[in-house]
Amino acid sequence: MAADKLTIRIQSLTMKLFVFPSALDIKDKSTSQSSTHHEYPAENAVDGSVATFSQTANDGTDSNPWWQLDLGGEFWLGRITVMICKDSPCGAYFNGVTVRAGLSENYTENTECTSLVTSPSNGAVLEFLCDPPALAQYISMDKDQATPSGGGTILRITEVSVYEYASEECASQSVWRLRGSK
Repeated sequence: MAADKLTIRIQSLTMKLFVFPSALDIKDKSTSQSSTHHEYPAENAVDGSVATFSQTANDGTDSNPWWQLDLGGEFWLGRITVMICKDSPCGAYFNGVTVRAGLSENYTENTECTSLVTSPSNGAVLEFLCDPPALAQYISMDKDQATPSGGGTILRITEVSVYEYASEECASQSVWRLRGSK
């Protein structure tokens, strides 16, 4: 009896690779904001506690509220998340906000990671993708006063998280190609 021959045909495989950013330790990084309401300083947004928050003045003196984080160096950012407190009217205090990332200490010169935030709910965790990844030292959030946004001129942030890509992933631009693949 003749032995059966087994033929193995190898087909080319196409794989999609997904590169995920990792969390940066931003606790104790330098923060600032345009004004401060009572005991709610900018650093509360990066203290690791959901029981605290940062807030700009609520007396009408701050017509252009903003918040900023200095990462202390340059990083390729992939995602920024912001937690909104659960109590009312926290969502309204984040309505009309633009999130930016870049190398300039002047936040208006940095790239927008999102268009204007509208109608965030109390207790929401908002995710802002930097696609393509943004080389940044500064993360900022500012309210556009030209757009009716609710929440007036108050900006309140419970907690911020920042996620980075390894620099070699971005330097080769492979992450852009991989993330751009659908």
